[in-house]
Amino acid sequence: MAIIGGSGYRWRGKSIRTVLRNNNTCVTMPRKESMIIAPCVVNEKKLYKIIITASRNSGNGALLVDFFGGKFYSGIPVPVNITKSEMHNYVVTVETPSFPRSLPVYLRVWRPRDAVGNIFIRSVRYDVCSKPISGKPKPQKPENIKDNTERARIESSRENKVDTSLYLQRRKDRIREKLQEKKNKRTKLQTIAKPKENKVMKFKPYKIKKPTNMATKVLVLKPEDVPKVSVITPTRDGSELLEKCYNALDKNTCYPNWEWIIGNSASTDVTVKQVKGWNDPRIKLVERGTTDGSFSSINNELVKYATGEFVLFLNDDTEPQPFWLYEMMSKIHNNKKIG
Repeated sequence: MAIIGGSGYRWRGKSIRTVLRNNNTCVTMPRKESMIIAPCVVNEKKLYKIIITASRNSGNGALLVDFFGGKFYSGIPVPVNITKSEMHNYVVTVETPSFPRSLPVYLRVWRPRDAVGNIFIRSVRYDVCSKPISGKPKPQKPENIKDNTERARIESSRENKVDTSLYLQRRKDRIREKLQEKKNKRTKLQTIAKPKENKVMKFKPYKIKKPTNMATKVLVLKPEDVPKVSVITPTRDGSELLEKCYNALDKNTCYPNWEWIIGNSASTDVTVKQVKGWNDPRIKLVERGTTDGSFSSINNELVKYATGEFVLFLNDDTEPQPFWLYEMMSKIHNNKKIG
């Protein structure tokens, strides 16, 4: 399966780029520690044949190839030495590491720290070995790797045979716990707490038709079971704002027992005609006939027309959200310290 020369791969390094060489699209890797990463579908603890079609322009042509699935699931890097200046197939055998089934695995091709010169890669292909190879694969020693640190890391990864089954099991358990925590958090955010029931004030939980849409209705047994709320709104020449406020109130107020007292302070627009046109029995229009008075004094004046047990002051430029009044009254009812 070809993974380079098409799409789906990515690279790391400032000088890596796609170029056209001898009418072929290639990826150039001129710098040390440059890296190409491509997703692949492989099985763990299997031998795969890697075919790299590449050429060398200058330098030593050193490459390293391995499979990895993250920080804790890396295979043994296998060196590849690109020796020819023309496109040629270089074949190596690489073993995949042990990794969880849900973990994505990548094929990695990169240049070591002592790499010099420029390499052009036309394609990288991988395929499972048809014939089993006896024993574990023994990659050739990187002849052109002079860095002692890199050599020691490769040699230690080959020779140290540590039983990692317990570590891998703990790692899987931690991943499973994190996934469960995320699932529980997501479920908690989607769940709406049920209000406490009472003999006098009986709130029912929300009934949502579709999980993706915001519910707009909450049912209560009877309007008489909940206290009446008087919503007071003073206005003057605000017909457009009042229209938006009324639409939001009518759509998003699921609380069943409320009235709206609108105090008109000598408006010169179509406010009066607009309010009367709604023909809503829950609305009381109070004609003040004057513009005198401050905002607080007008509200205090309109309180005289309220018939509810609770009074709520609402500006005409607000647009209430779903469950707004239901939530407020539910909090007041369930917390005796409020009010």
